[in-house]
Amino acid sequence: EDTPLRKDFPEIETLMNLLPGDKHRIRLMKLKSGGGELRRHTDLVDPDQGIADGKLARIHFPIVTNDKVEFQNWDWDGKGDPINMKVGEAWYLDVRKPHRAVNSGDTPRIHMVVDVVSSKELRELL
Repeated sequence: EDTPLRKDFPEIETLMNLLPGDKHRIRLMKLKSGGGELRRHTDLVDPDQGIADGKLARIHFPIVTNDKVEFQNWDWDGKGDPINMKVGEAWYLDVRKPHRAVNSGDTPRIHMVVDVVSSKELRELL
């Protein structure tokens, strides 16, 4: 459910208009600086997650970040190189697989995270 704060962030609407499909959840997620960590985990409790038609794709839009934020998403074989997501990018993450984030920088990391209904049109953008 939308909160009254959404009207204070018109930029969110600009980004949401770029994504085809129904949006189910839009969140701003902060990871504190100086070693803030989201420990390795999966979101297997979200059975609707995925990229297939009708599933919910989780898209990350980095809003505030730094070069020392490291995100890692492992595949089912346990492989996965750390990445640094940049402002201006959008990333689909299969959160059913193990993932983690660490912010070793001096500034917080803030991502807008959107769950959107997957479709062919969305997959073509990714």
